[in-house]
Amino acid sequence: MAEDKSAFRLLASLGNPGKEYHGTRHNAGFTVAESLAENFDGISSEFKIPGGTARKFVFNNTEVHIVKPLRFMNLSGETVASFIAKKNLKPENLLVIHDDMDIPVGRIRIAMGGGAAGHKGIQSIIDCLGSANFARLRFGIGRGQSNDARDYVLSVFDGKEKEILEKAVELSVSAVKFLLENGVFAAMNEFNGRNLAPAENRPAAQKEEN
Repeated sequence: MAEDKSAFRLLASLGNPGKEYHGTRHNAGFTVAESLAENFDGISSEFKIPGGTARKFVFNNTEVHIVKPLRFMNLSGETVASFIAKKNLKPENLLVIHDDMDIPVGRIRIAMGGGAAGHKGIQSIIDCLGSANFARLRFGIGRGQSNDARDYVLSVFDGKEKEILEKAVELSVSAVKFLLENGVFAAMNEFNGRNLAPAENRPAAQKEEN
């Protein structure tokens, strides 16, 4: 069966609410959402929904929403599931944009389905939807040197990473637009191999990759 390229109706970005979390690694999804809001013509102002906020725009004659759950990361699924039910959508209509420690800074990875890999926001969405059959844009934040994962994900990107971060956010916006236009599998082929980090900053195993 051919992929329905107009299937994506909901872009859910993950993060934690509150000024103290702004710009942290765990809020990379929110950072991408803010950039997306600046890059779609005719997008609405932010409005409240149960458990979060949303913006609305039309892409290829299809209404699309960008949703930010504001109930902390491990409760993200409540907001997403509530919105999906209200709009009579399916999990397959959903793209979740979130941080990923298993991917280095400077890379993104688009995937369809799969487990949570320890990400509490993704696990919450899977639990609340009763399905893992949704797309993800995994935004690389790396693992750093800290042994405490919680401290690391709640830290901000350092000076060396900020330039790469800006480029990775731009790449994510391009990937979302491409995905909406061409479908998730074409987006995987187009974007999953890209690495924005300078070669000298990449782990040895990645220096030979494109």
